[in-house]
Amino acid sequence: MRLFVAVFPPDDVRWDLRRRLAAAGNGDSRRNGDSRRSAAPEVDPALPQRHKGGMRLTAIDKWHVTLAFLGEVPGEQLPDVESALDQVDVPRGVELRLAGGGEFGRGRSTVLWAAVEGDLRGLRAQIVDRLADAGLPQDGRDFTPHLTVAYTQDSAVSHALEGYRGPSWVLDGITLVRSDPNEGYTRLRTW
Repeated sequence: MRLFVAVFPPDDVRWDLRRRLAAAGNGDSRRNGDSRRSAAPEVDPALPQRHKGGMRLTAIDKWHVTLAFLGEVPGEQLPDVESALDQVDVPRGVELRLAGGGEFGRGRSTVLWAAVEGDLRGLRAQIVDRLADAGLPQDGRDFTPHLTVAYTQDSAVSHALEGYRGPSWVLDGITLVRSDPNEGYTRLRTW
């Protein structure tokens, strides 16, 4: 199983960002204004959205903030993963917000993302420590709290992210997720 631990922003937070990016991709001059004024677009949230230039946003139902990526884990180790996460003290009540953005990589391997304001570093460290104590795999990358919105460069989306400041939300849990190639995500358990 390909596993990761994540925070899923609430629907209203994700839709606010989606409206902002949809306006940018459609050349809407209101993209620098308050995106909360417009109604949710009539689209299937599970489907990526294609912009005028051919760039596609990732599907909104997949938008999450990865706290720890475990990669491939044998099914028999799932109880060990759950046991390790049982020991994490999730700081419920921490205020989070999607604001600004950035990119990783260049050219065809560019990842566009919305930045996350709020303290997730202590939670991330706790998760990584508990997984390491249990002898479980995890990637050793530096932690940049973010939500991936696209896997290609797009100047309109980058510009929309620069000035974006979405609604805040309160952390209410972490989720263990299984990623199935070409099938999506399955939320296994929430703490």
